[in-house]
Parts: sequence; C-alpha cells; structure tokens
Amino acid sequence: MEAAWSEISKQHRPDLIAALASSADEFRRFVGTVERERDRVLKKGAESLADDAHALMPRGRGLDADRQVALDALLSVLPRAMAAAVHIIPSGSGVHLGGGLLLTCAHCISHDDDDDDEDSNEAPQRLGRIKELVTARGLTFGARCVATDESSDVALLRILPSETLPASLGSLPLADALDKDATSELPVLAVGNPYDWDLERPEGARPRKNGFTAFWVSGGRLEGVLDAATAKRKGLGAQKHGAWTYWGHSGCPLVSGKGEVVAMHNSWDATNKAQRHAVPLGAISAAVDAHRRAEGGGVARMVSEDHDSDDELPLAKRLAAAAPTPAALESTLRSLLQKRGREKSC
Repeated sequence: MEAAWSEISKQHRPDLIAALASSADEFRRFVGTVERERDRVLKKGAESLADDAHALMPRGRGLDADRQVALDALLSVLPRAMAAAVHIIPSGSGVHLGGGLLLTCAHCISHDDDDDDEDSNEAPQRLGRIKELVTARGLTFGARCVATDESSDVALLRILPSETLPASLGSLPLADALDKDATSELPVLAVGNPYDWDLERPEGARPRKNGFTAFWVSGGRLEGVLDAATAKRKGLGAQKHGAWTYWGHSGCPLVSGKGEVVAMHNSWDATNKAQRHAVPLGAISAAVDAHRRAEGGGVARMVSEDHDSDDELPLAKRLAAAAPTPAALESTLRSLLQKRGREKSC
C-alpha cells in the first residue's frame, strides 16, 4: 500500500473505494486483452523488426546480405524473447532469467510516494516491495523485490512462494561477455511495454492514444559505451543503443540474435537527440551473480520470502479475485491497513 493511500483510507472515503473498484476493473480488462492480442502482437513485432532492419548495421557497413542475416537471427529468437518478457503493473518492463528470478530496473520498483524520498535525498526503500507481473500469455503473478543496485539501476525480483510459475513463461540467459566491437555494433531487439497514451503532447493539448500495445518489439544495435563519469553525471545507462523505446520500456531486455540478454534499457538522453541508453551487461551480471551467491551460500537473505498467506498477495490479484463490490474492496483494504499497522510497510 502507498503511504499516501493509507492516509486517505483512514477517512473511509467512498470515492477511494470507488477508485479501487475502477482500478480492479481496468486491470481485468487489460489482462484479458493481452492473450487475445498475442498473435497479432507477435506478427506486428516481426513486421517492426523488418521495418527497423536499416538500424541493425552501422553506417557504411549496411550491406544487404549482412543486414538480412542479422534480421533473420533476431526473427528466430523473437518468440522466445516475447515468452520471457513481462509487463510490470502499473508501468515498466522486465525479463525472466529462469528459476523464478526476474530482471528489471530499480526505478521500476517504485511507489507513488517515492518522490517524497527523492526530495529528502533518501533512497527509496525498494527491497521487499511486491509487484504484479503480466506475461505475454495474459497470465499474472506476484514477485517480490529481493535485490537492488541503485547505482546501476538494477533490480531483481523473485516470484512469491505462494505463486505458481506460469508454465508458458519462458526465460532468457545473460550473455557471458561482450567484446568492444559487440558493444558498438551488435544487432539487438527490444521487447517492452510503452504507454499507449501520448505523454509528450503540449500542456493543455487533448489526450490521445498512440496505438501501442504491450510487448512492443523494436530493433536496433548497440552503439558504444559512454564513459562512467558522464553516465553518472547525466543519470544514464552507460550502454548506448538504437532500438526505439518509449515511456514504460524501462527494464526491457536488449536481446541478441543468439537469444541472450546483452543489456537492459533504462533511459534516454534528451540533450543528444534522444539517444537511447541501457544498463550494460557487466553491471547486470555483477548484480545477478552477487544475488545468486547470497542465495546459494547460506548468506542471510536481505528480504525474507517466507510469506505465503493470502494477506501477502499483491493487491491487484486480491482485488481481481474478489467480487468488485464496495463492501468486498473495503474489507480487503482494511485488512491490509491493519496488517501494515503491525509491521513496517515495504
């Protein structure tokens, strides 16, 4: 629960209950459309990759034969990439690395009131937060944030013990390493979840939809590495890339023609023609390796995962499982508030 929501709910406002009911309905509608749209989205993804074929090769090397080889390789791994991708509710993207471990950006594990933390120069407390995830098959499950690295913008989530890993959820491995040439010219595809609303219209302009879908596919290439000092100063990922992205793509994997994750989109540079940036492979691998060593070496877990009661299920899932009546929603809300009153909120 958001801290701000908790304060409002103490007033037992009927408009809050109505808003929760509306959010639950909207969530059900969205999840219902994902599975129905999957085949169309997969076909659209292949078309998008073909349209982006010109961006797969560096300038001056864009020979038709090389470009076609790169495109064919990405098309061959597209179904696997989409099967491993997840949409983070309400906004963000991610990928399943296998065994119930998921990769996304640290800034995607956020709450509405994180702005208050940023204003006070305190790092948001992301560890332990539960997020609702949706697969390309329209299946949902909850996952808890078990590790973060704010400096590199990496977060790892682990599926809740009370959940069953969807059988249709695929996984992608991390690449072992990239040489200098690969970081400057490797063709990649991105599978992310852009906002459908146009968020870049002038202030006061009438809202409009872009026509984007969840699990949107684009193609490009890695375009070199920014020096660490400049990346830190600008708040950008060090790995530059050319795959198209929009608001909501953060956390999406950049996947090679071998079907391996080679970077993770997290930002773009508004001062440099919207150059896209990603968390480089080295930073991702370091975070994943450190977490797996902690899990396998008997080190005390930073976040306990021993929560298998109904009270620990993500709010969206509990609302989706309940009848969308004000009485049922108010009961759910009150039980969560009572629990949060007994222990520190995550």
